[in-house]
Amino acid sequence: MRVRSWWGLTCSAVLLAGVFAAPATAAVPQVSTATVVPSTHPWLGFVGRWERLYAGDEAATVNSGSQVRLRFTGPQLTGLFDVSTVLVPPQLWVTVDGGPETLVSVDRPEIPLAPAGLRAGLHTMRIDVKDTDQVTNRWLPPLGDAVIMKGFRLAVGGHLQPPPRPASVRMAFYGDSITEGIRALGDPLTPDGADGTRTYASVTARALHADMQQVGFGKQGVMRTGVGNVPTAPESFPYNFAGSVADPLFDPDIVVLLQGSNDSVPTDAEFAPAYLSYLRQVRAAAPQAWIFAMEPLIGRHVAVIESDVAQLADPRMVFVNTDGWLDRHNTADYTDTVHPTVAGHLKVASHLLPIISSVTGLPVLSSPVRVAVAPIAVVAGQRVCVDAAVDISQVLPSTRPARGSVLVSSPDGFSVSPARLRYVVGRDGATAVHFRLCGTLPAGVSSVTGDIRVLVDDAAEVLPVPLVITAG
Repeated sequence: MRVRSWWGLTCSAVLLAGVFAAPATAAVPQVSTATVVPSTHPWLGFVGRWERLYAGDEAATVNSGSQVRLRFTGPQLTGLFDVSTVLVPPQLWVTVDGGPETLVSVDRPEIPLAPAGLRAGLHTMRIDVKDTDQVTNRWLPPLGDAVIMKGFRLAVGGHLQPPPRPASVRMAFYGDSITEGIRALGDPLTPDGADGTRTYASVTARALHADMQQVGFGKQGVMRTGVGNVPTAPESFPYNFAGSVADPLFDPDIVVLLQGSNDSVPTDAEFAPAYLSYLRQVRAAAPQAWIFAMEPLIGRHVAVIESDVAQLADPRMVFVNTDGWLDRHNTADYTDTVHPTVAGHLKVASHLLPIISSVTGLPVLSSPVRVAVAPIAVVAGQRVCVDAAVDISQVLPSTRPARGSVLVSSPDGFSVSPARLRYVVGRDGATAVHFRLCGTLPAGVSSVTGDIRVLVDDAAEVLPVPLVITAG
């Protein structure tokens, strides 16, 4: 199975006037009227680990955090998927023009992806793989769980445009279910409870404005096979999945390793040579990259990992001590003492980012944020207009203030003005965004709930924060 990724296509393209031109060896298909854009089209920006020629002409990924970026004109866009072998529908986040994320379950061959009422002009769409099911076969073709994309259908008169340019920094993250984002949202071990877009890996890459490959497999270790027929970390490292070699043109500037948590059976003496060999394998694949070998968050094989890094005496390889970053018995940090919550992942990123920045000299360009909204008490049965505020604070210092948009969805019976607000944090790293709610809480109803969505750089989004109106 031959690989052709976005990087493989665009690295050979000519960068002209800020957009990608077609590779010199191939004419760019012109899309004008109602037509299907195949997944092989060079103006589709695939980011992450993708097999571009799965089943001949489809794009397939088994990894959360993978992306598709595209620009198009017209009021409609339909995603075309191959679900013929998929047993558990994978989940996507779809964002159009920097708006809120829409959750999409890939459970049918054709799925409308553009929101209703979209204007007919130029639009930018980002599709993020939230998760694929970890226990279903996602290694041996035919894949039982994967995002398998056939292409897109444009509206009549719609055109595909060259994709957004790639980032100047590239990162690769390799790990287990923590890197995958399992149970970041809650107890389910299915995609319902997982979110690869809100892991420490995704938060770190976004803060550095980096494109990334995010590779995480549940139960996997350096000496332990994962679930879903996934082999050990060294065996899976060169592949997207069995028979699909990872893109050799993706040359990361930074590699982050978070492995060893699942290697509970091997002794330190057994684990040491295996991890040392893994470090050498990663270095051979990325000879110029900075490599950050993280201590497992649960503290397993710490002395071995630190010793192996020291033994290699590699000036661009760093051991990362994670002791004290999270509390396994704090439900704010962990869902189940093993898998961090979204808040736990944010804490990990807030520790990891300054280390990467100080070692590599790369600036933190976009700090993640924390969001808080106080409940609002009103007299039930009476129409009221109340002022409310969203408190936003930067998690880390950055080269510029965090900025973006706040989207307010009002509770039932209430309207909000304005529904979308811009924000820029102040010099102290915090700001408050104000809006007004008008409406009536029905008599006998104790509370109603809306939500607040905060976009960072109008792209990355924190989880929706509830907007609660109570009787008081």
